[in-house]
Amino acid sequence: MVRPVQRDEDRRQIIALLPGEFRRIFHPPFEVLVCLVANGLLAAVLWYYSPIELVNLVFTFHISFLFPTVLATWMLADVPATNQLAPDPAHVLDRLDDPTSITELLRAKQIALWLLTTPVALIVAVLIGAVDHLWLSLAMTAIWVAIVPLAGLGLSCFVGVRWPYHPIPLKARWAQIHGERRRLLRWGVLVLVPYVLVPALGAIALIPPGIAWEIAGGPTLSKAVDNVSILFGACVSIPVSILLFRWGTRRAGRLAHERRDRLRAYLSDPSLG
Repeated sequence: MVRPVQRDEDRRQIIALLPGEFRRIFHPPFEVLVCLVANGLLAAVLWYYSPIELVNLVFTFHISFLFPTVLATWMLADVPATNQLAPDPAHVLDRLDDPTSITELLRAKQIALWLLTTPVALIVAVLIGAVDHLWLSLAMTAIWVAIVPLAGLGLSCFVGVRWPYHPIPLKARWAQIHGERRRLLRWGVLVLVPYVLVPALGAIALIPPGIAWEIAGGPTLSKAVDNVSILFGACVSIPVSILLFRWGTRRAGRLAHERRDRLRAYLSDPSLG
């Protein structure tokens, strides 16, 4: 009886943290919103307006009902998904001594991102369904979109726990080019890493269904992406994604607690960059 009670308490704590997260997101300078919107627009432009050679280079599959999946993944593939501690030091510093508390904060931040991106992707899915009449494919894709990105969020937060960086204006960052180049290089790498890391970590949830599909003798995705393969993938990848999300945030919270002295020293001093 203890574990269900504890889980209910954890959920209540996370829900209580969400309003604060949304206030931070919708407060100037709107860094999170800018990242989400910019990445969403970039994905749309590349998908619909790029030369076919570039499309084939960037996207493995260019099928209309898969675009909501691509959109959700690209919107999350940026620094808000990785650098989650440093932009909010006031709340983080108060929780470092309690691994459960810092885990709840990480989950609240990730769920806030999920709540911002998922409705957009689902609306796009409905619009595509109205145009192409691929309702069954889009319905299953929408289920995938609603759950699977959680895996990437739950795992990518490790980056911000291990290598956080303060949100400093770009002009101030650029001023470091003649002085602290090592710090500038560190920041540059951490800014670019999410574009590769978040989709890659999210794809981990697709490995089990891929293996099971191969064992079952189904056609490879390079040969067929149909309703059966999507449904099969969703049935396997969704529980895997939830497990990865829960495990990732819990382990990241413990890591933050273990590194609390270093994190406290770093997060308390914005001049460290």
